[in-house]
Amino acid sequence: MVTVREIYDEVCAALLEPNGFLLGCCNDTQFLNILAAVLLDFAQRTPLSKLVYTTQLMAGESQYLIPDQVMGADLAFYSGVIIEQVTEVDLGRIRYQWRTRTGPPRQWHEDNLGLKLVEVFPTPTASGAPIAGSPYGDFYPATKNLTVVGGGAPAQTAWTLDDTLLGVPDSFGHYIVYGVLEQIFSSESEERDVQRALYCKTRFNEGIQLARAIAFEELMEEVED
Repeated sequence: MVTVREIYDEVCAALLEPNGFLLGCCNDTQFLNILAAVLLDFAQRTPLSKLVYTTQLMAGESQYLIPDQVMGADLAFYSGVIIEQVTEVDLGRIRYQWRTRTGPPRQWHEDNLGLKLVEVFPTPTASGAPIAGSPYGDFYPATKNLTVVGGGAPAQTAWTLDDTLLGVPDSFGHYIVYGVLEQIFSSESEERDVQRALYCKTRFNEGIQLARAIAFEELMEEVED
């Protein structure tokens, strides 16, 4: 796993301060605050560190709450089978009076809803089986319940230079560096450099797309197993 110190050293080297922040353009506290924001963004946009969460479907109820431990739903499954993500506009355009339709869920959306809510379509006509044990980590394929998969929240929101970045593999550490540098080069300071900020943003987004592709492939392998 990547350590905060390793990210710190690479950022300092890129800013030509190999001995730490001494010139005053950035300091350790500012670095740690930027790092926390970048890690949160990374976790929200990539399910590289993913959680599988299952909630019991209830007859007549179409909306379900996602727990805080899951950053957001990336995929949804009904009774262990993947269902399609759509938008509320899609449902309104394609499905006549879609809110009155009932049956086994085939689609889901999360737009135009409250925070941490997803809605399935059609509205279930039967309740799923009660979940025995932890709702995390399994698809419960025979229970006729709703399972969502999303990125796990960062292990912590405040960091020190001695911490380890749990959930960030070694091969993705340099993308976190680019994310931090983008914020520094975009700031109103002597380090401001629009061109370098754009380059770092491009590389950070490259890492996010790669992480999403890897996570999706691993997830589908788990589902097939």
